[in-house]
Amino acid sequence: MGGDRIVPLSGGRPRREQAAAPAGPVREELADLAYAAVKQRIQRGDLAPGQRITEKGLVAETGLGKTPVREALGRLVTEGLVDVMPRSGYRVRQLTLQDVDEIFECWRIVWPAIAVLAAQRVTPAERQALRSLASDEVDAAGIAAARRLTEFVVAGARNGRLAAMAARLIEDLERLFYLVLRRSGAGLRFPGPEADLFRAFDERDEAGIRDAIAAWVDGAYANVLEAVHRLESVRNTPLS
Repeated sequence: MGGDRIVPLSGGRPRREQAAAPAGPVREELADLAYAAVKQRIQRGDLAPGQRITEKGLVAETGLGKTPVREALGRLVTEGLVDVMPRSGYRVRQLTLQDVDEIFECWRIVWPAIAVLAAQRVTPAERQALRSLASDEVDAAGIAAARRLTEFVVAGARNGRLAAMAARLIEDLERLFYLVLRRSGAGLRFPGPEADLFRAFDERDEAGIRDAIAAWVDGAYANVLEAVHRLESVRNTPLS
């Protein structure tokens, strides 16, 4: 029966011996797999904000054991993606209009600084490769392409601490785009890469980079808000 086996007690009566849980690197690897699987489902909206989740359900869905799933949920609670519900399991944390405001506010501050550093530090080959990553599609492929482009620029800045700061913002923005895309479909418009931004990047024009990115972020913010406000009862309530 699974990994259990029957062993005799000293008095001759049998008892069930539980198989040892995976230890060391194997256990850590399973926990990492569970974490990645559940987090991706949250990021892409498969697990919606406010949705109740349980260890048992995730074990069945992922095919991984209870211990890796529990450890994965602990990490997601720490990251603020999941809330603990006493005696009821867990719940995907809600997204609110305040979250939307904060995500874009942070991005408007951090993204120009990263892009300016990247413009100064990328190689000519990297500069050329950047253009090939651009996409203005508003679908899952377009969101993935936007993430690749953003991570490419972040890497070009050659600053590990800025990269760590940006990683969370990238995930927050991606989750928001997937959520709005799922709820409003084609109603979401995503501003495509502007020629002014690439020109400023090529010329290492700091003011031009900041102006172009500010316009892009403001345009994306306005479009997201427009889509969000078409959702029912969203003005003062969580996005769900």
